[in-house]
Amino acid sequence: MAKSTHYATNGIRISPDVAPIILHPTISDLYSQAIHPTSPYLQRFHNLLPHIASIATSTKCPPSEEINHFLYHTSSHSARGRLKHHCSSGLIQVLYNMIPHEHLHHLPSILSPQTSYPLVHMCRSNPSHRLNNNIFIIALRRKLRLPITNPTNPPTCKCGEIHDCWGDHAFHCVSNNKKMAHNIIRDTLAATLPPILSTAGYILPTTLPLETEKPNIIDSDANLFPLDVSFDIDPSPSTATSAAFVPYTTIGGDVTITPPVQAPRLSASVDLYEKVTAVAERNLQTKERSKLVRDGSGDPMTGNSISGEDIIKQMIDKCIILIPIAIDPHGKWGPMLENFLFGYSPLTDPMFEPTQACPRRRFTPHAKTMYELAMSPPCPTNIVTTACIYWQRNKTRTFFGRSYTAPTPKEYLIGELGLGITKALSLHLRNSQRKLDQQPPSSNNSSNPPGLTHPSISEQFAEASIGSCQ
Repeated sequence: MAKSTHYATNGIRISPDVAPIILHPTISDLYSQAIHPTSPYLQRFHNLLPHIASIATSTKCPPSEEINHFLYHTSSHSARGRLKHHCSSGLIQVLYNMIPHEHLHHLPSILSPQTSYPLVHMCRSNPSHRLNNNIFIIALRRKLRLPITNPTNPPTCKCGEIHDCWGDHAFHCVSNNKKMAHNIIRDTLAATLPPILSTAGYILPTTLPLETEKPNIIDSDANLFPLDVSFDIDPSPSTATSAAFVPYTTIGGDVTITPPVQAPRLSASVDLYEKVTAVAERNLQTKERSKLVRDGSGDPMTGNSISGEDIIKQMIDKCIILIPIAIDPHGKWGPMLENFLFGYSPLTDPMFEPTQACPRRRFTPHAKTMYELAMSPPCPTNIVTTACIYWQRNKTRTFFGRSYTAPTPKEYLIGELGLGITKALSLHLRNSQRKLDQQPPSSNNSSNPPGLTHPSISEQFAEASIGSCQ
């Protein structure tokens, strides 16, 4: 309606070089409230206009000019984006106020968009985007925080504890090895990041996939492989891009899956959103810090040993940057990976020296130096945004991900990386249940269309529920 009013008042502009086509008064007068004061359509529109204009216009726009700016100067794309963001923020606040407190601390992780894309957004015409029925149902139940096992008859883990029906126990029990999930996430990173990095100008387009378990990182112990996935910086970036100079030789990541976040103490005076978001981030930062403040290593054959600080120091001396990649049980990744991909300033930085609250914490200067190097330029940060900018300037095809559901590097990376994380975590849950001789919820073997719709689950329900989390 706003765009139609604009056309009726100012005409339709076909090209910047051509004068706008002015509509006949019999058409333009239809949008004039002065001429049609009794029109219920115009009355409803002008009653809602002040409220919508205050949301859909920029915050820099003076309140007295919001309506005029919305009608004649704000693009449909900008207005749609601001309205969507406003509605999403309101919906999230409702969720935080309505969800039971025993699940509240999981909400920041559940709302992560990377685990929504594989369920409702990715193009199912590509067979690799389709999930096995059992895996799909486990992922959907985790996303909606529904029971995975029978709540009235929970299984007993081989460690002796009772499994919770939500599947959280499988992620902090040492009896359930997470090596397989770790390797799936590692291999997904190695396959997904090269197109992004090459578009941003950090590596050559022929670097596919990234190297995993790179050898000879630590000179004093060749048996150490501190980098799960890594890439060497291209010394002569393509002239098609202008990536900033990076003085490091290798950028690598070390994948770790965190245990579930612990429920914090909440009071009525605390902002729930800020509190649980900070708790979820600290849970991920704890694992990130453990990869930097790491244990030492020893060679039983030679008797030589090396401390964790010396390992980090040797990497710094060789211009190798280590980025811990922490993934929580609901698929949310840590601040250091978020900064590498999209640019992010954590709510608080991890501590590497003793404090009054933690006087026993040992000082680890090399770990602190590595953290500071990894979180700031000239180390690559915000690579996805950089890739999106260069992709818009030099498109080689219509859609970056070869599908309308992945038009830019951002959607491609969130979808592909989210798919790998969803598979890894769901398989870990499925396998932990099989060890207990209790199968996850089974699916009907009837023929379903591409996209893994299950006869007992409404895809519309899933899309509405999960899409609201994005």
